Amino acid sequence: MYLRVLSEWLRLYLDPYEPIFKLISYFFGPVVAAIAFYVNRKDRRELIKQAQALGVLKEEVRIARAALEESQKKVQSAHVQIERRGAEVAKLEKDLRDITEGSEDLWRLRPPRPFATYLNWIRDPAGAKLITIGNLKGGVGKTTLAANLAAFISETRKKPVLVVDLDYQGSLSNMLMLAIGREEVESRVDWLFEETASLATVDRASVHLVEKLSQAWLIPANYTFAQIENQLLLKWLLQQDGGIDVRYRLAHVLLHPDVRQRYAAMIFDMPPRMTLGSINALVASHAFVVPTILDALSVEAVSQFLANIKAIKADLKLDIELAGIVGMMTRQAEPLPREERGLALAREGGTIWKEDVDYVFKTTIPRRVAIADAAGEDIAYLSGGGALQQVFDPLFDEICTAVWKGDGP
Repeated sequence: MYLRVLSEWLRLYLDPYEPIFKLISYFFGPVVAAIAFYVNRKDRRELIKQAQALGVLKEEVRIARAALEESQKKVQSAHVQIERRGAEVAKLEKDLRDITEGSEDLWRLRPPRPFATYLNWIRDPAGAKLITIGNLKGGVGKTTLAANLAAFISETRKKPVLVVDLDYQGSLSNMLMLAIGREEVESRVDWLFEETASLATVDRASVHLVEKLSQAWLIPANYTFAQIENQLLLKWLLQQDGGIDVRYRLAHVLLHPDVRQRYAAMIFDMPPRMTLGSINALVASHAFVVPTILDALSVEAVSQFLANIKAIKADLKLDIELAGIVGMMTRQAEPLPREERGLALAREGGTIWKEDVDYVFKTTIPRRVAIADAAGEDIAYLSGGGALQQVFDPLFDEICTAVWKGDGP
C-alpha cells in the first residue's frame, strides 16, 4: 500500500516535467548513440589492431619455431659431422702411428687399387725386365751393384738400360753424374710420380750417360724426392688421391709398352727403408736382387727383408720373384770361413721366400780398393783396365740368367 502511495506521489510530482524529459531524451539520445558508435568503432579498431598484432606474433612464433627446428637439424647434422670427422681423425691417427711405428707395413694401410692394365703390362714378355736392388740394411753395396750391373748391360751386353734412383740421398745419382763430369743433380725421379707421367716424361727425366756408358740412362734423385713421397703419402692417407693408386705410379709409367720397348732392362736402386718409392719399385718389378755383407748381423736383415717382400707380394698380388742373394765386400776373391758361414745363413734365409731353393749366387764381390776409389770419379766396371770386369762379369751373368731365365737380355 505504501508503494502505491509513493508511486502515485512521484507521478503527480514528475508529470509537470515530462516535456523536459522528452526534450532531453530527443537531444541526448543521438549524442549518446554517437558516443556509443564512436566508442564501438574505436574498440573495433583496437580489436583489429590487437588481432593483427596477434597474427604477427603468431607468424613470428611460427618462424621462430621453424628456425629453431632448422637450427636443431643443423646441430644434429653438425653432431653427425663431428662424429664422422672424429672417426676419420682417429683412423688417420692410427694410420700415422702405423707409419711411424711400423713403416714396413706401409703397403697395408689401404686395399690395393691397381690400374686396369697393370697385370697385362707386367706379364707382357716383350720389352724390358724391371729389377730392384734392395735391402733394408744400409752399407751393403746396393748402389755399387746397381751402377755396375747397368754398365755390364750397356757395355758388355750392348743393350739399352735405364737406371732409376729411388733414394732421396742420391748416392747412385751422385756416383753416375760425377762419373760423367756433372755435379748438379736435379731430382727428376719426382716427375715419374705424377699421374700424367708418360714416355715423354721418361725422356725428359732421363740423363744419357753417354760420356761413360753408351746405352745407359739415369733418372736421378735428391732430397726433394722425400717431399714428393710425403705429399703423396699424406693425400693417400686422407683418401684425396682419387686417381692412380700412389703405390702403382712407377708401374703406370714404366711398364707401359711404349716405355718398356725402349730398354732391355730397368734397374731400381732402392733405399734401405720401406718408403713409398720402395713400394713403387717392388710393384713395378719382375725380380729383385738382395746384396748383403756376409756377417751375422747383415745376413739376419736379409731374412727380415725377404719376409717383408713376401708379405707385399701376397697382399698386393704381385708377380715379383727373388733373383738371388749376393755376397758383397768379401775379404778376398774366395770367401773366408767366416764368410762361408754367412753364405750358409743367407742360403737358409732364402728358404723364407721358397723352400728347397738355393738363392745365393755362386759369385761374390770382394772388397777391393779399386771399386771404392772409382766412386765419384768413374764407374768401377770400366776402371782398372778391365780387371774389375772379370770380377763382376760372372755375377752379372748369373743375375741375367736368373732374371731372364736364360742368357738375356
